[in-house]
Amino acid sequence: GQGRAAGLGDEIEDREQERCGDFDPDACLEWSGGRPCPANSVCSQGACAPRCADECAAGESRCAAGGIVTCGNFDADLCLEFGPANACGPAESCDDGACRPEAEDCVDACGAGEGRCVDGGAQTCGDFDADPCLEWSPSTPCVVGLLCADGQCLQPACEHECFMLGESQCETPQSTSVCGDFDDDACLEWGPATPCPDGAECLGFECARGFPPPVVINEILYDANGADGPHVFVELAGPPGASVEGLRLAGVNGSDGQRYQTVDLEGVFGADGLFVIATEGAEGATADAADQRGNVDFQNGPDAVILLFDQQQIDGVAYGEGAPQIGEGDAAPDAQDGESLSRDANHTDTDDNATDFRLGVASPGAP
Repeated sequence: GQGRAAGLGDEIEDREQERCGDFDPDACLEWSGGRPCPANSVCSQGACAPRCADECAAGESRCAAGGIVTCGNFDADLCLEFGPANACGPAESCDDGACRPEAEDCVDACGAGEGRCVDGGAQTCGDFDADPCLEWSPSTPCVVGLLCADGQCLQPACEHECFMLGESQCETPQSTSVCGDFDDDACLEWGPATPCPDGAECLGFECARGFPPPVVINEILYDANGADGPHVFVELAGPPGASVEGLRLAGVNGSDGQRYQTVDLEGVFGADGLFVIATEGAEGATADAADQRGNVDFQNGPDAVILLFDQQQIDGVAYGEGAPQIGEGDAAPDAQDGESLSRDANHTDTDDNATDFRLGVASPGAP
């Protein structure tokens, strides 16, 4: 009594039905010859069934009769249809094809399709959570150049003063300004002026220090009698009243040519055109002459101390035989305990350390 469909598959035309039985002289069961199914029908599970069309998509669900109906094959044909309703659980109701908890005291927070602006972004009214009530969506920020109005990001009525967010310009020779939205019109405009640091000016679109000032290392004591800290110093010579912003001292190791310590300078040259940097523990005449405190206890020779403007070396003194070739010309002699290396009273600079520096008694802040 078992039946089957002949052919390669359920969707091939001209299907036939076969039945299992004893259709020959032996005592065994075999399949009968095919019997064509009637017009507008196909063979399904050994029986002829009418042709049909899917009523839904597999797995689709929707709300019906207080519960959920799901799409599948629930009858004798080969097509998909919605099955019987499955009731939701206690305190649940069907919403958009799913059983959800029924909200207690749920009240719409807005009207369907409404829009509003919050914190420069747009919100729309809809159902964005598990309850059936309406609420405001998260705020969607408007892109640069658009203004939120009535819940929509729109082109503003104003005109942009600049066109690249974060772009900078010279507001004055000594200040810059940045492009951004600094008011409530959503257009880009130049912001307030920001002064350049001392000693810098606006060049093109940013603050920069121009040409390095004419400053030289005038005198250095790196090996004092006894403890170095209270007495060592570096003295610079430059234009009276000029700023030392952007200048930096660096010690250079004689064995490998690497910088081992740096001191960023701040302040201005005195009326005598001298600027003295001493250690934090400076004492006596060295402390009295100091314009700045910092770690200027540089190593004994052979070594070097260089003066930088930003990252550019503008002066340097190498001292001791075998000193790194980073000073100017030949190295100056290596000072002994208590001696300093200094230029002459005119701060002469011939670009040769051996010629320009001489050994003598330390005189910080003195001509």
